[in-house]
Amino acid sequence: MELGERIRRARENFPGGKMSQEALAEMVGVTRGAVSQWELGGIADISALNLYNLSLALRVDFVQLLTGKTRKITEGEMTF
Repeated sequence: MELGERIRRARENFPGGKMSQEALAEMVGVTRGAVSQWELGGIADISALNLYNLSLALRVDFVQLLTGKTRKITEGEMTF
C-alpha cells in the first residue's frame, strides 16, 4: 500500500468517525487540496513536518504511516 492510501485509510478510519479532508487539512495547517493530492499519490512535495503532523492528527504511529510497517513500542515510549 502506498503512503497516499495509508493517509486516506487513516483519515477514513479515524477513531470516533471518518474525518473529512478539510478537517484534517485544518489540523495539519495545509489546504484541503494538499490533503487530496497526498491521498492521490502526490507526495513528492510533502515535508517531514507535515508527515509528522499528519501522524499526530490521525493518531497513528509516524513510522507506520510512513512505511506501512508496524513496529514494537518499547517501554516508556509515547503512543497515541
